[in-house]
Amino acid sequence: RMAAPPPPPRMAAPATPPRMAAPPPPRMAAPAPPPRMAAPPPSRPAPAPAAAAKKCPPGARC
Repeated sequence: RMAAPPPPPRMAAPATPPRMAAPPPPRMAAPAPPPRMAAPPPSRPAPAPAAAAKKCPPGARC
């Protein structure tokens, strides 16, 4: 007489998949700053800030 097939393995609760509710986005809170150029190249002297200030009336945004 054939024995009844074994019952399927008990899986009261399905195995929880790895938690990935929302994969964290790559951390880019601020875009990478452009390459720092603390001092302009020597071939191009920076304009004097005083000269630029004289061109603008006081309180104006330039």
